[in-house]
Amino acid sequence: MNAEQMRFLLGYTAHQSSGLGAWNRDTDHIQKAFHFGGMTARSGVTSALVVQAGWTGVEDILSGKDNFFKHTTRMLIRQH
Repeated sequence: MNAEQMRFLLGYTAHQSSGLGAWNRDTDHIQKAFHFGGMTARSGVTSALVVQAGWTGVEDILSGKDNFFKHTTRMLIRQH
């Protein structure tokens, strides 16, 4: 792996571990596509695979304390 590839590797790793906003500096928009399309698609596939493998978790993420809708609504309100 050369130095340029190592810098790209560190960039993708940082995005996946911390949610940085540095993707907007990518003039080719490749990292933006990975961040907003690729990572979310991968997360959906991973979720399906782990549930199929028998993993358990919160039974109803759409209701109760700290549910998906409360979080999403809060995020939308903060953006406006």
